[in-house]
Amino acid sequence: MNFYTSIFNPTFNPKKWGTLVLLLCFSLIGFLGIFNYIIDPYDVTKHNFLHIRYKFANDDRTEKVNYFASLKPVDNILIGSSRVYSIDPKTVSQEFNGSTYNFGVGTATVEDSLGILIYLKRNHKLPKRIFLGVDLYTLNSDLPINKYFLRNKELNFLTNPNNTSQMNWSHLLSLDATRASFKTLNHHLFPDKNAVPRFTKEGQGYSPEWSDLKTHELLTTKEANEFFVNSYSNGEYKRLDPTRLNYLLQIRDICKRENIELYVFTTPLHPILLQKIQHSDVKYAMSELDRFLSTHFQHFHNFYSDTNFTNDLKNFSGATHSTNKAGDLIIMSIKNQS
Repeated sequence: MNFYTSIFNPTFNPKKWGTLVLLLCFSLIGFLGIFNYIIDPYDVTKHNFLHIRYKFANDDRTEKVNYFASLKPVDNILIGSSRVYSIDPKTVSQEFNGSTYNFGVGTATVEDSLGILIYLKRNHKLPKRIFLGVDLYTLNSDLPINKYFLRNKELNFLTNPNNTSQMNWSHLLSLDATRASFKTLNHHLFPDKNAVPRFTKEGQGYSPEWSDLKTHELLTTKEANEFFVNSYSNGEYKRLDPTRLNYLLQIRDICKRENIELYVFTTPLHPILLQKIQHSDVKYAMSELDRFLSTHFQHFHNFYSDTNFTNDLKNFSGATHSTNKAGDLIIMSIKNQS
């Protein structure tokens, strides 16, 4: 009863109540901003007040866009899905000279690749060379646009044509930043030796090597079957999506206008997955992709037909990803062919 009467007390002042609510809201926002600034989960402030060794983010698009915003322009950039994670930027720098960043993002489609290039252009951070990894399944018209791409304001050129990004308070006040800060702080205070960041400072992702190839083959057979069904519509995939092919041409045209050397390659497929594709209608889409890329791009390497690479199980950490050692082979193959 006392609570009821206090709320509806005639002497209650709505202005004071409103002021109190606003004060609490601003205090909470200010606290989160300062908290995220101190933790700095995306490494964008140049400070590390708590000497945190490992920082974690919930989405690699957000993580890489925010981190890259604090970097100076680099000479070489890798673009593609998680299948380019394994490529070591240091190897690229060694073979092609200059500084390198791996801008691969998980489950990326062609929209992501074009979005990253537009983002780089608008923020005056275009490199001298771009290495573009193309996944066959991402050119399937049945594959929906990635939800994380659509959520990312910096990369989503479809609904946000002015996709610029600079370090500002909006990044530090976001829900993603707050989640990443709590995750980072929790690991810092209660470290787990098995939990490490997904990427190096140059953007490379960790990919394990396999010693037991028999176990590896059994596991990846199951993975390849599931990936084939989910990504290639049970093999009913004969033609490439014209819209996504046009995105590839837009990437080519931007690189031409900006005098960027563009190196395009099909990301290697595991032998089991490659065999399934060649025994289905997907092989027609694969042939079309080879014709399209070899016709429209000067520097193109087709790893689908590179049997020295694809027939070796040691080059794959799973049904869809290459090992870090194989990443070095990818760059050296591209260099030898160019």
